[in-house]
Amino acid sequence: MIDDMTTVRRTITLPADLDARTRELAPDGNFSAFVTEALAEYVRRRGLDAFIEFDDAEHGPIPEEEVDAIAAEVRKLARELGGI
Repeated sequence: MIDDMTTVRRTITLPADLDARTRELAPDGNFSAFVTEALAEYVRRRGLDAFIEFDDAEHGPIPEEEVDAIAAEVRKLARELGGI
């Protein structure tokens, strides 16, 4: 969560099942903090998506064989570190 920021109050409408699930997952029942964190992550991902689209337009997509090689290296390092 972003600290030391001015906050605003918003009213939202959402499906009851989503509300119930969100309240189950919210730490210490803090719905506002949970929603704030979720929205911040969504905005961050949208920014990354825009960057990737821009980079792909400028340089083309990363070749699949490079993606596969990097994924294999990440898996190898994770195993070495005891993660996977």
